[in-house]
Amino acid sequence: MPDMVFGGSMLVLIIMFHAFWIRFITGAFLTRTKVIHKVARIWHADLLFALTVIALLTLHMAEIMLWTAALGESFALPHAWRMLAPIVAIAGIFRFSWTASVLVNFLARYNDLRAALLGPHGKE
Repeated sequence: MPDMVFGGSMLVLIIMFHAFWIRFITGAFLTRTKVIHKVARIWHADLLFALTVIALLTLHMAEIMLWTAALGESFALPHAWRMLAPIVAIAGIFRFSWTASVLVNFLARYNDLRAALLGPHGKE
């Protein structure tokens, strides 16, 4: 039972951490998209998308660090904590699928922005 309480608590904490930073990254992406649309430089759109992907990767690395900090250095858990590994896996699947859906949305908006910046003839 302690593994379920600890694992469930960590799962909720990390999902909330993920939610906060996904909201922040999304807001920054949408704000910058509007600015780039006015500036009309295609390389700004490319840079924004690259930095957004890096931000999402950094978020996932930070979440791995949170799990690592919570579990300690040695990963030899007692048998009574055998449910912790599946909980960690479930949390990862949740976060990964969430990020993937957000990234698909970003990619669609990035493609729309590039198309708008390139104009009807496809030239910068």
